[in-house]
Amino acid sequence: MAAEGPGQLRCLPLDEVTRPAWDDYARGKREAWLPHLADWSLKIVPALGHECRSFMVIDGEGKVRGLVPLGLRRSRLFGASLVSVPGASWAGPLAEEGGALEAITEELVRQAREARVKFVEIRDGERLPEPFGVTAGYLRFPISLGPGLDAPVPDERTRRRLKKAHKAGVRAVLVSPDRDEFHDIYARAMARLGSPALGREFFRALASAFGEELRVVLVEAGGAVVAVDLVGFWNGLGCSLFAGATDVGRGVQADLIAIEAGLAAAVSRGCHTFDLGRSPAGSGGQTFKLHWKPQAVPLGYQHLRNGCGAPPDLNPDRVLWRAARTVWRLFPLWFQARLGPSIARQLL
Repeated sequence: MAAEGPGQLRCLPLDEVTRPAWDDYARGKREAWLPHLADWSLKIVPALGHECRSFMVIDGEGKVRGLVPLGLRRSRLFGASLVSVPGASWAGPLAEEGGALEAITEELVRQAREARVKFVEIRDGERLPEPFGVTAGYLRFPISLGPGLDAPVPDERTRRRLKKAHKAGVRAVLVSPDRDEFHDIYARAMARLGSPALGREFFRALASAFGEELRVVLVEAGGAVVAVDLVGFWNGLGCSLFAGATDVGRGVQADLIAIEAGLAAAVSRGCHTFDLGRSPAGSGGQTFKLHWKPQAVPLGYQHLRNGCGAPPDLNPDRVLWRAARTVWRLFPLWFQARLGPSIARQLL
C-alpha cells in the first residue's frame, strides 16, 4: 500500500518502519488515546485474531497528515469487515486539514473493495466525507478533571452508598495488569450477564504492550476480591476498559468503589479526563454511569454506505440478543471458558 491521495498525499501502512512517525503524531493529538498507539494495531489486533490494516497519510515532504488504526476482522457470525479499531469502543481517524480526510476515505474504500468486506465501521474520530454516514446509538461518559475544577463527586444517593461501603471496610487497591484475579472475576461477571468473555491471552497481550499505562483496580471485602476494573491512562485520559463484580461485590457497592478508585488514580496522574466507557443510549449501563454526573457524549460511528451492507446492530436490549444471553447463561462455565473467547473476538 502506497496509494496516492488528493494533493499528492500518500497512504502508507503501519509497520515497524513507520511506527515512530505514527506514535509521534498520535502523541501530539489531544483527542488520541491508547488504541491510537501503534502497539494496539500491531499487537492487540493480531491477539484478537484479526489482521492489522492501519495506515497513515503523509504529504510530499514525508510529514504525517493523518492516520487510521484499522483491523480486518473475519467473523463466522458477521462476515469480513474493516473496523477502526478492534478491541476498542472508539478510536477513529486523526487528521489535519488539507485533503487528509479525503485521502483516508479513498483508502478505506479501496481496502473495502480489495477485501470484499460486508461492512466498514469507523468508531468515531474525525468525520469522513461521502460515501460515509454517521449513526449514534452509543454514548461515552467523560468526567472532566484538572486544575481549577472541583473534585468529581457522584449524586447524593451514590455518595451515601459509597460512605456505607467504606464503613463496612470495602477497600480498593491498584495493581499491575497481569493479576489472575482480574480475569476470574471479569469472566464470571460476563457469564452472569449472558455474554462471552475474552480470553486470558488477550489481556496478557494488553499487559505486555501497555503495562505502564494499565492498572487493575481490585476491590476487597471480607478478605476476598469482589470487583475488578482494568483502567488505562494515556495522553491525559483515564478510561475504564473492562470491569466486573461478583454477586457479593454488587451487594456491598464494590463496583462504585472501583470507579472511585479509578477516578482518584486519574487525578493523581494529572489526567484531564476520566471516561466511564461506552454504553448504548437508554441502557441500564447509561443509568448507572449517570450517577457520577459525567457528560453523555454521542459516539458517531461511521459506516461506508456505497457497496457495503449495514453493520449488525449489537444493542444488548434487542430481543435477539436478549434471547442469546438467556441461552448462553444455560451453558456451564467450563464450556463458556472454552468457546467464549472465540465468540467475543468476533464482537469486538
